Amino acid sequence: MFIVWGSRGEKNILGVVADDCARCHRAEKFVAQEYVRTEHVYGISTGSTRLAITRQCTVCDAEYECELERYDEIISPAEAELMPFKELLEETNTPLSKLLRDSQTHVPSDEPQAAALPDIESEKQWARLSELLAPYQQEPEGEKLARKWHRSPDMSEYRRKRLLARIDRFLREKETAKEILALFERLGDTKPGETFGCLAAMGMVAVTISAYWWLPTD
Repeated sequence: MFIVWGSRGEKNILGVVADDCARCHRAEKFVAQEYVRTEHVYGISTGSTRLAITRQCTVCDAEYECELERYDEIISPAEAELMPFKELLEETNTPLSKLLRDSQTHVPSDEPQAAALPDIESEKQWARLSELLAPYQQEPEGEKLARKWHRSPDMSEYRRKRLLARIDRFLREKETAKEILALFERLGDTKPGETFGCLAAMGMVAVTISAYWWLPTD
């Protein structure tokens, strides 16, 4: 009996970050990627071992070792394609962004300069959203959005609008979750004769949520 087994090397894209490139001598966009060795028997994977994580410059293709924990966030390739470089830098590598800003080093930019909050209405909006996000700061996504929103006065109009869209979606999801929880609580207190009405209501909620998830977010 022959047993077909072995291993193969794979490269997986983890996302996109901004960092300093020693070859380009400036900050550039990098693709973070991992190299793994996958063991298999009869072509079926039985496990994998991570060999290395690297970042590869999208300009000169130079490749360096990469420590993912150094970055604030790893952006998906699809989202990174739509982001101005300055925003990518601020989202993924705050220390480098601050260092370049303080030293007035040139950072590639294809977006307008940051615009200060223009009037009292914007300040009210800032305070109101900060208040709405406060209950969720113990959650990773809520904490991240709150932290970014506190920096929003220094953002460009483009970045602020994108952040507002993310916050809006996050808060809507939370409100929907509350409504579903309340519905289940009411269902638990429902008499047998009222069960059909509650199930119909749950069906409507499910349809609404499904439609919401399929709506475009950008």
